[in-house]
Amino acid sequence: MHTPADVDAALHLFPASGIVADGLVQYLLNLHILDNQGLAPRSLRPAQRIWSSVSSLLTVLERHDWQKSQASAGHLDSTSWMFFASCDVEYFYVVLRSAFDDLALLCAAIAATEQCPSTFNDLLDWVKEQPRADRVLGVDLANAIRECEWFRTFRDARDGIVHFGALTFAVPRGDSVHFRVLRPNHAFEMVPTLMANEYLADFELVIAWTLGNLGTTLAKVGEIGLLRLGLASPVQGTYSRSGITLLRSCLLRLRARLAETESGHATGRA
Repeated sequence: MHTPADVDAALHLFPASGIVADGLVQYLLNLHILDNQGLAPRSLRPAQRIWSSVSSLLTVLERHDWQKSQASAGHLDSTSWMFFASCDVEYFYVVLRSAFDDLALLCAAIAATEQCPSTFNDLLDWVKEQPRADRVLGVDLANAIRECEWFRTFRDARDGIVHFGALTFAVPRGDSVHFRVLRPNHAFEMVPTLMANEYLADFELVIAWTLGNLGTTLAKVGEIGLLRLGLASPVQGTYSRSGITLLRSCLLRLRARLAETESGHATGRA
């Protein structure tokens, strides 16, 4: 997400009344219901795992908010909060990456092909082979994947945590948690808009940016999947929990930050 309008699109996916059962949620919940009834093909099982990952990521945000309230009330000391926050950041990165690998498997299932890679990083490279990827996945699905270059921003930090012993340094603040993923003599790159200062990222802005982008991607893929697989019957109702309200607050903070940046660029050009 680069502009306030991008955030507005994400806010539409996560309304205050709860996630409406269309696009993203309709697709995932339909598959969940079909699977519970024993009617969903096993090849579509990644959709269930994606839904579980989205739920876990919202739980991280809920726990983050609870820790803030506990610290504010004097029930959580700063040292414990620092260690808890570091674990939350690492868990967020790991689960987010898992959701994307399941998305790669789901794209293959939607396209009914075994020709595309099984990890999202490899899939993102593979779709650059435009004629072949367009033929195998379909232009609409291939383009939805091509729009996910932002994935690489957090992928490197996650791989550093999981594979290379990178340290997650978290500093609790009253309004958020500031953090950075570090290796000796190296700090993983972060989107400048998400930085709290020159060295540390704002966890709430990172959550808003990643979940907003993820939701937008899943909505596009979900709509394509509904059309191709004939799962067009809508699930009635909405999916509500406190994490959605918290995510909206984080998205609004991100929108304000992007608006400030956009205004600053306009002033500079003037």
